[in-house]
Amino acid sequence: MRVLVVSPGGMGCSGVLRTIANAGIETNCVQDSDGLKHHSGPLDPRYHRFGMDSVVYVWNDPLLAITSLWRRGWLGAQREKLTGTAADTNNSLADLWVETLTNGRDVFGIEQHCELWLAQMSWPMFVMDLRESDNRRPALARFLGTQEESLFSLRLKDRASSKLIDAPNEIHRIYERLDLAVQAKLKSDVRSMLPRDKG
Repeated sequence: MRVLVVSPGGMGCSGVLRTIANAGIETNCVQDSDGLKHHSGPLDPRYHRFGMDSVVYVWNDPLLAITSLWRRGWLGAQREKLTGTAADTNNSLADLWVETLTNGRDVFGIEQHCELWLAQMSWPMFVMDLRESDNRRPALARFLGTQEESLFSLRLKDRASSKLIDAPNEIHRIYERLDLAVQAKLKSDVRSMLPRDKG
């Protein structure tokens, strides 16, 4: 079985990739040398060429994801991956906050990435919110057709970026609304809750 593990970036996708690969399941490249880990949407021909059998979509706190990318110097490059256009913000959080507040919504591309992937119907998909890793691990193991014990390294970890958020209150509210909207969609989408159909 070949599994694509994908996320908007900064969500903990690399750890999920390593865990699934260590369970003996073929995945996309953890270092992203194949360009599949965070690309803008599922219609890119590279995904079809990769030939995955199923998708694991990794989700986490979106504001922490942005600050994680900023802390590692990847803010501008990751935004360009998600939106497909050159970003003006480079690695400036202050510039990103101004643009976000001006538009009153996420402009980084996380919302767009999530909407595109949750709408895709080409492959069976499991959404792994790492904040619910202990509760979701058994269902993920069933989806992957592996033993839960092989996924024990999927645990919620303290994130360094959680200590670095210095953003206006409205920025927090924008990303809290986005996070809650995604969580509500996941609860209403049975595809994210069911094990993979092996038939």
